[in-house]
Amino acid sequence: MNDLQPIENILVCPACRSELDINRDDITCANCKQVYPIYENIPQFAIDENVEAPKKEVAQSSSTM
Repeated sequence: MNDLQPIENILVCPACRSELDINRDDITCANCKQVYPIYENIPQFAIDENVEAPKKEVAQSSSTM
């Protein structure tokens, strides 16, 4: 059981607004697979733009092939 259980039905992925899979150590988006760590029972929902940039470049380059 986690401390987020009372509010897990209203939490959504900040990146794509999809449903989340809440685990003991992290939270994973069911749609975009973004992983959000949990530190000291606090979910870290910040999205690092530098981490997302390579994913977008790979998606763009593969769609042009």
